[in-house]
Amino acid sequence: MPERQLRMRRPHFDRLPGYTLPEGYTLRTYRPGDEAAWAAIMNTGIGSGWTAELCAQKLTSLPQFRPDGLFFVTYDGQPVGSACAWPDAPDRLDICQLHMVCVVPEHRGKGLGRSVTLAVLHYMRDQGFQETYLLTDDDRLPALKEYLDLEYEPVYLDDSHRARWARVISQLGQTERWWRHARPEPVSYQLRQAEGNLALLVITDSSRRQAYDLARRTVFSALFHLGIPYRVLDLATARETSHALRSHSAILLAQSGIGDSLSDVFARQMAEVVRAGVGLISVDHRLDRYPDPLRRLLPVAVSDGVMTTEAAAVPPDDHFIVRTHDPAVVHRFVRPVEVACVDVVDDGLTLVETGEHAPALVVGTHGAGRVAQYLVSPAVWTHESFGHCEGLDDVFWKSIVWTARKPFVMKAMPPFVAIRVDEASGAADGFAWVRPLVARGWRPHVGVLTEEIHQAEWRTMADLARTGGVEWCPQSLTGRRGLYFHHVARRPYSDDEVQACLSQAKGKFDQYGIPLPRSLNSRDGEFGRNVIPLLAEWGVQYTLSLFLPNEPFDGDHVDWEPGPYGQAGFILDDLFGFPGLFAAVALHLPSREREYIDPARTRYTVGPGFVDAVDCFHERTVAHGFPANLIEDTARAAARAVRLGLDSRFYGLIVTREPMINALSPDEWERFLDRVDELTAGYGTIRASLDVIAEYGRSHAKTHLARAEYDRETGRFHLTLSGRATVPLFIQVFDEACQERVERVMSEE
Repeated sequence: MPERQLRMRRPHFDRLPGYTLPEGYTLRTYRPGDEAAWAAIMNTGIGSGWTAELCAQKLTSLPQFRPDGLFFVTYDGQPVGSACAWPDAPDRLDICQLHMVCVVPEHRGKGLGRSVTLAVLHYMRDQGFQETYLLTDDDRLPALKEYLDLEYEPVYLDDSHRARWARVISQLGQTERWWRHARPEPVSYQLRQAEGNLALLVITDSSRRQAYDLARRTVFSALFHLGIPYRVLDLATARETSHALRSHSAILLAQSGIGDSLSDVFARQMAEVVRAGVGLISVDHRLDRYPDPLRRLLPVAVSDGVMTTEAAAVPPDDHFIVRTHDPAVVHRFVRPVEVACVDVVDDGLTLVETGEHAPALVVGTHGAGRVAQYLVSPAVWTHESFGHCEGLDDVFWKSIVWTARKPFVMKAMPPFVAIRVDEASGAADGFAWVRPLVARGWRPHVGVLTEEIHQAEWRTMADLARTGGVEWCPQSLTGRRGLYFHHVARRPYSDDEVQACLSQAKGKFDQYGIPLPRSLNSRDGEFGRNVIPLLAEWGVQYTLSLFLPNEPFDGDHVDWEPGPYGQAGFILDDLFGFPGLFAAVALHLPSREREYIDPARTRYTVGPGFVDAVDCFHERTVAHGFPANLIEDTARAAARAVRLGLDSRFYGLIVTREPMINALSPDEWERFLDRVDELTAGYGTIRASLDVIAEYGRSHAKTHLARAEYDRETGRFHLTLSGRATVPLFIQVFDEACQERVERVMSEE
């Protein structure tokens, strides 16, 4: 049943401000006999019908009531306002409710509610409570504004709360500060189910709200981005017959602690269909809570213990799930995550280990069915702990592909790869470095410094745009003067400055007949809000920046939770606040390089390692004082970026700057390109321009595989896409050997 009231929480008692009372007012705590005065206050703002007797029955006689935790504001000795601390249980010190905050109408508008609230919060802190929450109503706007100012955060108790909070935040004019609760939830977090016998059956329990919400942000977002068709079985509202279980390609246990919601009967039914050939994937590490019939089909022997780990690695193995991994890489977590303690049974195979060499992913068989059991908590897929697009995503989706009954289909991004070169002017070699790229089939995106290019280089650019498929982008005026943002002053340009800068740059492109790209690649990702309407006139539809408008690179950035993963770095989503501009980004911004500057984790600064994570040549050439160019190291860094994008099913992207390329000899540049090809062989890559990739990415994000059916008698597929696509899309089909082939399909409105 929908939760009527809104909930807010303050997860700590840090930075509590002091408080004072206006002249004539005092503060005291409860005295015996105060029930009548308390009832009179609450009748003016917290319901009606309060009496001294009802107040005693429902409040002061209960074991949670703390006389020293009920505060009154008094005037001339008469209580005129109140608030109290209300623990969830008499002996609990972990969490406490701020309760019954009210001031009588004739004394409102003087800050009394804030003062009495702070008195209670100081009391909670002094008593040793760790967290506080409150319940309130949508129409109590002054109180809601006060709570937000006191660092209470909105909490979603049910699906209606996001929209309700969006209205409240808008009414309060607090969208700049509390934008996270005003923006729509990424569509990837929402359930987008499919019909047909090629769909997974994803088992959840929405009554276990915290685990369910974690599943939506981690598992469901991944299924959406990967285009894996699924149907949801919510154990809070339904059960499934064994006959219906057989009609799916695999069963996915999608949230932690789901074993508490599984009956022995249902577990036996699951075991039967897995034995008959339906796959089973579980991201639930709490195996100790599984019913016995489910435990017996796992490739591990379950114990009751859990531990924590801070890393994961992939041992050398030629198994499909981990074949492309470098066993030398250790994936370090941002913070520890839980891992189940198990023993691997004889036919089980460990494909991922913890930093302590304990199993983290074990696969095996049960009858005709395949089983993949994760031993780490699904919290590992949050960017607070580790996250998607950090190097293990291919393990996730390949474990589903390997486990599921074949054929198996998914609507993922094709293996596009691109190269982006920034800060280019052709001054050193007249853009000679571009020609080896074109000869190898690359469609490079080159960000140019429009005021540093000479006439001969403009003619070369025009020729390469016409014959070589090079995408030239006006990126900046000079190395110091920004085109879309005042780089030196760290501020947006004025409207007149913007008009002058853009007219100057566009005039050069028009003069030489060079088409403008549809993707914005601005210097350091900086651009002003007032630039966007002018870019729309140029036909710009995509942005390659991680950041929102008006944000200087070295300033603070809104963590705007873009889809599909809420991860600043790998983005396929409309730019927040600017639906006409689509962000198509595949840049690795490691979690450790996001240094949060507020406790709500809504704003961050970019750490010093960001440039090294993005530019594969950074600090590997003579341009940075090295005695020689480190071609092998640079090629490996570029290949890592490409493989990370492809393994995450975004796109592979190599990023560098022209001065770095100019530090190489022509032979070194050729050797670098050859080595990258060698290190990324086997992916079946498609070299494309960033405009092409961005358009495909938008069509991919705006469509949904709504039906996936396979007729085993005729061998025909029946696939239906919903949504809107501007280009043909592709479906990946996997056979029994997990070999992939591609089918082309268009979307339907």
